Amino acid sequence: MKKRILLHLLAAFLLLGTMLSAVSCASHEDTLVPEGMQPATAYGATYRLFIPTTWSPKILPGVSGATYNAVRQSAVSVAEYPIDDALAAELATLDENTTRIGYYFEKTLLSQIKRMATGEVHLYEEDCIATTLGGANARQYHASATVAGELTHFLHVVAEKDNRFYVFSFTATEDLYTRCMDDVRKMLEHFLFGEEYTPTDAIKTFPTDAHAPEGMKIASDNEMEYFFFVPTNWSVNEVGSACGATAPDGSFMSVVSYLPSGEGVINVSDYFARSEELMRATSGGQYQRISEAEITVGGGRAMQYEYEYTVGGVTYRYLQVIFGYKSTIYNLTYTALPQNFEANRADVEAIIGAFTFR
Repeated sequence: MKKRILLHLLAAFLLLGTMLSAVSCASHEDTLVPEGMQPATAYGATYRLFIPTTWSPKILPGVSGATYNAVRQSAVSVAEYPIDDALAAELATLDENTTRIGYYFEKTLLSQIKRMATGEVHLYEEDCIATTLGGANARQYHASATVAGELTHFLHVVAEKDNRFYVFSFTATEDLYTRCMDDVRKMLEHFLFGEEYTPTDAIKTFPTDAHAPEGMKIASDNEMEYFFFVPTNWSVNEVGSACGATAPDGSFMSVVSYLPSGEGVINVSDYFARSEELMRATSGGQYQRISEAEITVGGGRAMQYEYEYTVGGVTYRYLQVIFGYKSTIYNLTYTALPQNFEANRADVEAIIGAFTFR
C-alpha cells in the first residue's frame, strides 16, 4: 500500500512539473468567465474550458485541463484532433451502422483505455448517449478499468466540428468519480467554441535582475529559494510553488520543489525509477526512456532524463532534471511536442546551466 501511495505522489509531482500555469491568471476574456470558475484553456485552442476555482489547472501543449486531486487520479482534459487525410479515408469507408464519432472513440479512446488496463474494460451502455459539447452534436461514453491497481472511470464526450474531433475527458478513481460529477457537468455546461485562445494578459513580468546572464531574464520572484532564468523571448508564468516559462512555439520549462514526508529520504534515481513504473502503467506501455546522464546543476549533482510519454493519446517529449538540495527534491522539466523538441535544446541547456540557489 505504501508503495502505491508513493507512486501516486511521484506521478502527481511529475505531472505538476509539466504544468503551464499562466492560465490561472487574468486574461482579456475575464468577462466571459462564469462565477466561481477560472479559465483552463491551452494556448491556441479553438474552444474555452472553464473549471471550478477549487480545481488546479494542468495544461500541456495543445491540451487544456485540470486536476481535482493531485495525489489520486482525478483529472479533466480537452484536446482537438484534426482529421488528416488518412483518417478521412477511413471515415469515408464506414457503413451506415457506424457513426464517425463512434468509430473515432473505439479506434483511439477505447483502445487507449484497453492498453492502460490490467483487467477487463467495462463499457456502461446506459451512459453512452447522444449529447452536445459547446452547442455541437456530440456523444458521451463511460468506461471503467483497473489501472495501476485501482478501479478507474473514464468519461469521454466527443464532438466533430470544422474537420476536427474535440474530446472532453474526465478520469477519476472510483470514490472521486461520483464526488466530482457535479463539477464535471458544470464544466461541460460552460464549455464553448471560439477563436484561437491567446491569453496575453496572463503573462507575468518581473523586474530586470542584475544577476541574469546575458540574453536571459529572471522567471522567479524573491520568495523562491532559487534563481530561475530564461531567454528573454520566452514568456514567464508562475503560480504558487511552481515557476515556468513558455517558448515561442508553445513548449515550456518548469521548476517545482517537493519536500518528501512520511516516506523518508528518496534517492533521486529511485524516485525516477518509481515514477517510470507508473508512467508505463498509465500510458499502456506508451513510454520510452531515451537517455539518462549525470550532470551538475546549481553546483550539485543531478540526474537528467529524456523520454517520451503518451498522455490522453498525445505523445510528448520530455527532458527532466531531478536533484536534491537541503532535504528538498527539485524538478526542472522541459516539455514539447516531439517535432519541436530539438529546436529549443540550446535554450533549455542555458536555462539549466543558469539555475542556481540563493
